[in-house]
Amino acid sequence: MQNIWDKKASNYQRFDGSINKFQRQVFDALQNFGVNFSGKSLVDIGCGTGVWTLLLAKEASHITAVDSSAGMIDILRQDAAKFSVKNVTAVQKSWQEFSCDEIYDIALTTMSPAIASEEDFKKFYALGEVKIYLGWARSRTSDILEPFFKKFGRQASEYPATRRLEEWLKVQNLAYKSELLSESRTARRSFDEALENICWHLEINGLKFDKNEIITMLKPLCKDGYLVETIDSLMKLFVF
Repeated sequence: MQNIWDKKASNYQRFDGSINKFQRQVFDALQNFGVNFSGKSLVDIGCGTGVWTLLLAKEASHITAVDSSAGMIDILRQDAAKFSVKNVTAVQKSWQEFSCDEIYDIALTTMSPAIASEEDFKKFYALGEVKIYLGWARSRTSDILEPFFKKFGRQASEYPATRRLEEWLKVQNLAYKSELLSESRTARRSFDEALENICWHLEINGLKFDKNEIITMLKPLCKDGYLVETIDSLMKLFVF
């Protein structure tokens, strides 16, 4: 069975050698929290195409990048070769399958749905001396996706993993620092790209849908063969 993230890999954000505006926000917050990546060993859980992995490889001594998707890992390896990054080891395993005896200097996860339960938090906590967790503070909104979520019955989560993590840290009496970070961006897609993106989001949310209905709803939103999507996100960054 194809990993659903493999379907997304070819159109997923890729490392382009630079740092984007939102990543700058994150790094400024991490710097304020006293996090230093220089010469450190890292593990990146749910690394995707390596957007964070390959950026941090400039400073870290070595990074183990873990993702369940073969498609994502393949792109990470391509981009590592493109930018001559040689201090990254890519591991294609699910979070449940991944295990190691090493305690890294820093354990990192960014927007990964894999780390969401108390058992996940315990396992992640044991991976590094310093833990960095960036996740959704609330469901992100998209002016293109929202009508389709409403049509096919998706309910936004009112209990995101960031809230569960914060409650777990408090119960365990573990010290942490946190900061809310927001991002608003636009994405320009062709009709086919937008159709694929909508179907993927509906599928990953476990919704049944009729592709012909989506095409009918999408056509009026398309201008000159393209759609411009506005995406608003609120994330919460934890260091513990």
